[in-house]
Amino acid sequence: MNLLKSALFSASALYALASLQGPANASPGRIQRVDSAETRPISPVDLKTRARPNILLVLADDMGYSDLGMFGSGIRTPNLDSLARRGLLFTQFYNEAKCTESRAALLSGRPSRAVLARAPLDSNVDSPLAPEIPTLAEALQAQGYDTYISGKWHLGERPDQWPDKRGFAHSFSLVTGASSYFEMRMREAQDDPAQSSFWPSKPFMIKDGARWPIPQSGFFMTDAIADTAREMISEHSRLDSGKPFFLYLAFTAPHFPLHAPAEDIARYKGKFDSGWSTWRDRRLTAMKTAKLLPPGTKLASMPASIPGWETIQDKGEWARRMEVFAAQLDRLDKNLGKVISELKATGQYDNTLILFLSDNGAASMSPEAMARDFGYVIPGAQIGSRESNTAYGEPWAAVSNTPLRSYKQSLYEGGMRTPMIAFWPEGLKRRGTTSVPGQINDLFPTLVSLAGGDSVPAATNGVNLAPLFSGRQVPSAERFWAYRAYRAVRLGQWKAVSPDNGKTWQLFNLANDAGENMDLAGSHPDRVRSMASDWMAWSLAAGKPYEKK
Repeated sequence: MNLLKSALFSASALYALASLQGPANASPGRIQRVDSAETRPISPVDLKTRARPNILLVLADDMGYSDLGMFGSGIRTPNLDSLARRGLLFTQFYNEAKCTESRAALLSGRPSRAVLARAPLDSNVDSPLAPEIPTLAEALQAQGYDTYISGKWHLGERPDQWPDKRGFAHSFSLVTGASSYFEMRMREAQDDPAQSSFWPSKPFMIKDGARWPIPQSGFFMTDAIADTAREMISEHSRLDSGKPFFLYLAFTAPHFPLHAPAEDIARYKGKFDSGWSTWRDRRLTAMKTAKLLPPGTKLASMPASIPGWETIQDKGEWARRMEVFAAQLDRLDKNLGKVISELKATGQYDNTLILFLSDNGAASMSPEAMARDFGYVIPGAQIGSRESNTAYGEPWAAVSNTPLRSYKQSLYEGGMRTPMIAFWPEGLKRRGTTSVPGQINDLFPTLVSLAGGDSVPAATNGVNLAPLFSGRQVPSAERFWAYRAYRAVRLGQWKAVSPDNGKTWQLFNLANDAGENMDLAGSHPDRVRSMASDWMAWSLAAGKPYEKK
């Protein structure tokens, strides 16, 4: 095992050894952290009055901005709603708009473009986290934490790229980006990579560094991920090592394909029969009533590609799609409740920090695209069943992202804004909601700080949000994103977006236009030029997109 992974370092030297080279005869795959010798200080949390917290970091997959029950979604999420109401709810938190990118930023504390050993930008092939990048799990291991992952990995498929090689002492993971919830399947003939330019590999799971064959029957992905997390919590308590734990609980729900147990789907029968426009309006009203949005907020314009509900012929089939999607998120919430119950049963609940967010906004993939790119369709299969393979499509994705514009894989708000919940019975002093912007790479310095660390790699550019948890302020920061042809900058209430590599820029005032309906670039050309210049300076400082050496 790599020396950096087997040694525990003092807080002040957390990454001082990151520049150490392995021996000349280092075996292939030995990770050598060569780009993070320099550190920057962070303010560690005062730990004199309490023990360091356990950390349960929960990531949903493709959940839209307004899909939680308390946002008026019509979906039952009582456990998440309870955490939000008793904790601190960030209403303007941001991810990196896509699965792999968000996971890379989360675990590195850096922009994904600088840490993913990526394929060409026009390729759909996902890319692994570059081997020399220190991970959050390794940082917390260095602070004396036991580290666990249960759920989706999606940061490299070779054995030397698996989570057990990236700081997770115990792992149970879907290594690939998606699968059927009932079996390891995404498309026909998928053992032949040439059969799919979109998803070239066959899904597989691992447990503690070895391939894990799923049971032939009785398997459901969301249940398996949560059940394993519960076992990890129980085992951590039984071993009584005296160490806190970090558990990264990365659900695949509610990512396509639409799969859910029949009893969960039945709970939503007829719920969405009034159609997508009605549900967008309902969610918007509910969020305003709950003061989750300013009273003057308007819906993002409905895309012309979405037909009116009254014009479609197969209303029952379309309603069923949303019923199954709702059941997927319902199942996630129910399983999270079981994980929380395990924390309580083992006496670890009060000093566990629970964080929850989504990796990107709702996905607009159409049923037709699912059939084309993922390839197995069994005629007559009921949507939601093991035999089905479909998505809920752009119309319902627009509902999930109410009131925001666009979807996953864009840098408009609908692609990258997520609710973020922080809940910690013993340690959270501030509760309610906050509109302070946050970003997924902020979690790296935040969690290292809460673990008692006083430094992080200098290349990390996240903001330490820990002071917010105790009712203090954090410095405002200009926020930047890059995803394929998209560029985005947020400074205060202003956001500039370019969908075409900087050829044109749009400007929105998010204080009164969360839906990004009114482009103000023509009225504020100096502001646009300044923000575009800031983006270019950030891009140069962050480093060009990672190139494999």
